[in-house]
Amino acid sequence: MQEVCTSLGWTGLAVDPNAPQWSSAKTRARSWKVDQLLDVLVEESAPALSPWYVTMDQVAQRGGLSQPPKRDAVIAALRAEGFAAARSHAEPRGVKTDASFAEVVRVAQALEGAC
Repeated sequence: MQEVCTSLGWTGLAVDPNAPQWSSAKTRARSWKVDQLLDVLVEESAPALSPWYVTMDQVAQRGGLSQPPKRDAVIAALRAEGFAAARSHAEPRGVKTDASFAEVVRVAQALEGAC
């Protein structure tokens, strides 16, 4: 295997330890995005969560809402009711939860009614 790696030029360190770590604003922005992604991945790795997600557009459509609810408000409301809930890395407007879809719709309807 080492011969294959050497033939492809894959030898030594993957990153130059002497290179500046924050060489540009673009590099800092990428690092921030990676940090955000890792935060979401950790959040949604809770064993109680479903491997599937629901989008706020689906919830609005099924619940007859005038507009999709705010994802973070739905997550907070689900958690307040004792459900596990988290953002989804696969869909920015998605929520993973152990609540049924009907319960998510009910929570979203209650949020719209509270506004």
